[in-house]
Amino acid sequence: MSRKLKNKPVQKGFGFDDAKFKRSELIEYWNTLPNVKFQNYKTKYYQKAARYLKQLMLGTFHEGKYLEDYFTKNRIPYPPPKFTKAQLKKALYNLSLLYSEDYWPEDKSKLGGTLESMIFNPFSKRYNNSSMLLKYLYNRPRRRYQKPKIEDPHPAITKEAMSLLSNKNLSYEDKKKLIGYIDDIYEFNEKIGFTNNRTLNEDVRHYFPKEVPQRLARFHIRFLESQDWIDRITINSFNPRSKLFNLSLKEAEDTYMIKLNKYEGGR
Repeated sequence: MSRKLKNKPVQKGFGFDDAKFKRSELIEYWNTLPNVKFQNYKTKYYQKAARYLKQLMLGTFHEGKYLEDYFTKNRIPYPPPKFTKAQLKKALYNLSLLYSEDYWPEDKSKLGGTLESMIFNPFSKRYNNSSMLLKYLYNRPRRRYQKPKIEDPHPAITKEAMSLLSNKNLSYEDKKKLIGYIDDIYEFNEKIGFTNNRTLNEDVRHYFPKEVPQRLARFHIRFLESQDWIDRITINSFNPRSKLFNLSLKEAEDTYMIKLNKYEGGR
């Protein structure tokens, strides 16, 4: 029975000095990918993975690891070259696909819980040593099935919205949800009612005409850009039922001296 590794904080005696914890750009990139297990930089597994990645970039990863048979079987050059940061990011991205429901294996529990074990696993049952990271640098994971293409009726606005997201690597379902929220805002803009009695000035008529429904979506994007107090912009930031969207409507009301009906739709 294999021993289950826990992502515990580093303790004294593991060879890591608490004052020398360092974040790895590549592992922080891994943490932004959808579906993967988050790697805490204050763990021995994170620091070990960071050391392996550094060895891969220096061309010393293979030393003492007896990987030649595994590399040959998986069409990986041996000894391995000095990998670039871009190559390793590609490998990490491909590796992350294994955690997606769209890709094999079906049983995700068999995947390693720590990134360092996927970069180098000396206890692999099938091989004496293995490196899933390098395997999937040269061999893209197999899809289980192909999902239908998501129809996006407002691609320009979606692109603007995605540029604001803290995590830009969206899963299929997340992208579908974002596109749906933006479409809801468009639909809402079509139904906007101005209930105050003042004559609308030229700026307001230009900014919120019903025949240009993207105006409200773009106003919300500009609103999110201007709020320094928002730590993370997520997909839900574009949900027209969210508090952020209601704050955006209030901003539009105050700016243009109009009254906007509250969004009452939903998905």
